[in-house]
Amino acid sequence: TCELRRIDALNQKDNRVLLSRMVPRIFRSYFIGIFLNLKGGFMNLSEFIDYTNLAKVATAEDIMRLCEEAKKYHFPCVCVSPYYVKAASEYLKDSTTEVCTVIGFPNGYSTKEVKQYEAIDAISNGAKEIDMVININALKNKDYDYVKEEIELVRDSLAGKVLKVIIETCLLSDDEIIKM
Repeated sequence: TCELRRIDALNQKDNRVLLSRMVPRIFRSYFIGIFLNLKGGFMNLSEFIDYTNLAKVATAEDIMRLCEEAKKYHFPCVCVSPYYVKAASEYLKDSTTEVCTVIGFPNGYSTKEVKQYEAIDAISNGAKEIDMVININALKNKDYDYVKEEIELVRDSLAGKVLKVIIETCLLSDDEIIKM
């Protein structure tokens, strides 16, 4: 399977690519864990994980169970397919757990306009975070302007919601990974 390397989309203030919230969460959890262990306490790792079910055969029952477990174990976010965003959002409306979904998933083939529509639709259905797979074909063709425009177009349509960008590192050369 591919290793997913998630990065935030371009920062709205200065157009720099930032590491995903997940990276600071992991480092923060590591350092908090060291601190708490020195003090004799313990750490709840679930607070740093997006609880996910993107199975092609996931049922509504599976997604409701995911949401229930996310609430029970204090996961900050559940990530579900776009089809289940509305149901998960309704189920989690009185909890602190938010809903995330994927667009352009799993291969990133969609055009930037289609991804923009998917993102707007997901937000209107209750998603608070979007995980977008970049267009690997554009990157392989060194069409970096297209990839940048794609990220910016989706980011600008999210009304301030979180956008994370997924790059499939197993499909990229070292130079392409560095370029991203």
